[in-house]
Amino acid sequence: MNLRFLYAIVFSLIASIIGFVASIFSMIFTMGIFWLLIFGDSPWPEWTNLIYNLLPTIVFILFIASGTFIGLKIGKGLEKNSDKEKPKKKAYYHLMIAIFIWLAFTVLVLLYFSTYKTNQAQNLRIDSSKPLPNNTQNWQTYRNDELGFEMRYPVGWTMLDNAFMPASYIERCRGFLQPGVGDNCMILAVGGVVGETFTFLGIGSGIEHTRSIAELATETLGSNKPHILDNTFEGIGTKHYFLQKSEGSEYVRIYYSQRYDQEREENAKIVEQILSTFRFVETSVIQWNWEPLGCGSQAPCSYRVSSSEWPRSYVCAGKYNPLSGQGEITPTPSTDPRTTTDFNCQKE
Repeated sequence: MNLRFLYAIVFSLIASIIGFVASIFSMIFTMGIFWLLIFGDSPWPEWTNLIYNLLPTIVFILFIASGTFIGLKIGKGLEKNSDKEKPKKKAYYHLMIAIFIWLAFTVLVLLYFSTYKTNQAQNLRIDSSKPLPNNTQNWQTYRNDELGFEMRYPVGWTMLDNAFMPASYIERCRGFLQPGVGDNCMILAVGGVVGETFTFLGIGSGIEHTRSIAELATETLGSNKPHILDNTFEGIGTKHYFLQKSEGSEYVRIYYSQRYDQEREENAKIVEQILSTFRFVETSVIQWNWEPLGCGSQAPCSYRVSSSEWPRSYVCAGKYNPLSGQGEITPTPSTDPRTTTDFNCQKE
């Protein structure tokens, strides 16, 4: 074999390793620029998905082509040497080293991805023969009358006001459960009720995806069997749990945002314990106190609305004018300021 071809193979093998690493960094860098400077958490256009898949391939091919070209040039220069046997022996020696390095790198990459997939499968697998520890008896109880469920959560955790932050992808610490001081931030929140499908942003790509909830895999957590959507990579992202209501095709969504930290696996077990206590309950009708604040010469009138079941009151403005008597809607104790279309309400 000619020296130019021997060194072309040597340099192409080395270039393939460097190109593989460079392609990953180019993908991360490009997506980071898109996220930080252009799109952020907004839906990304479809062409970004093409770049996401095409750019690493182009970088990889360019590195191999460059390595091959450099090897050809070096080999061609060595062929001009009058004593060709010595350079050829050296070239075979270099080739063996390059093959060894390439095989070692390939084995390491395969082992990494094999270990990653195994860990992911173990994280999703729950041994039904080993029930979750029954240490939730002394936990606090969270009850949601609006969605009709309750579940327990650890003593010392704080209930936040922003209980209903609608989001399909969470990065910052927000939700209705927050660990006590000294604990790593763990994000667990109620995402409301969803129908038969759920749309979310893919981790890393920002591309919108829609999945049928009934087709998602399930886990057994206590007496519950929620459908699972695991939108995480390397411990970063959001894991969604969908618990089906007894009637119809509606699901209560509870999402858990994982972080890459040493306590991630322990936190995941706590989430499983919390969800094992989840149960649907009969909802009670909340009685609302509508306190008139005054009316102008014309509607709307303004009110302060509160209830014993809701920790913060609302300020509402609506069409009702008690002086007109012309069929305008009158607020009653059963008029819910969170859902009524007759009043524009905001929390105080």
